[in-house]
Amino acid sequence: MECIDAHLHLDQYPESDTDKLISEWRKAGITGVVAVSMNLASAYRTLELKRRYPDFVYAAVGYHPEQSLPSLLEREELFSLLRKEREMIDAVGEVGLPHYQADAVKETEAHCELLDQFAEVAVELALPLALHAVHDKAQIALDILLKKGVCKAHFHWLKAE
Repeated sequence: MECIDAHLHLDQYPESDTDKLISEWRKAGITGVVAVSMNLASAYRTLELKRRYPDFVYAAVGYHPEQSLPSLLEREELFSLLRKEREMIDAVGEVGLPHYQADAVKETEAHCELLDQFAEVAVELALPLALHAVHDKAQIALDILLKKGVCKAHFHWLKAE
């Protein structure tokens, strides 16, 4: 039986601990991890981890919605990185809609536009989405994915009723 961690912020672990942790996880029966990104710097670190552990790390490049929106330059570089490193990338993520941040309601429209763009790139590159969509945002996110024709998505933090 294969056991894969479907959502891990591997880039946030200390670099000095990575070899030891992955060795322990393998011994425990974990055969891989989907390493999701938080932002541009995180995406580069995640791709570095994929290069070091190509048979263990499934790299996801994206921008986590529970933070301020990325600048236009960061957004453009993320989309460029997705296209440029397509062969190294296994998913687009973590992307989605904010729920916990204080101004989540105010910025929902802008986050929807960003998710729309990530969904479009995911379809273009035939990649699944690693999606952050909590409670009331799950239906909004699903509607965006359906509109864009996304066929594969992993809903992280889906707490549907």
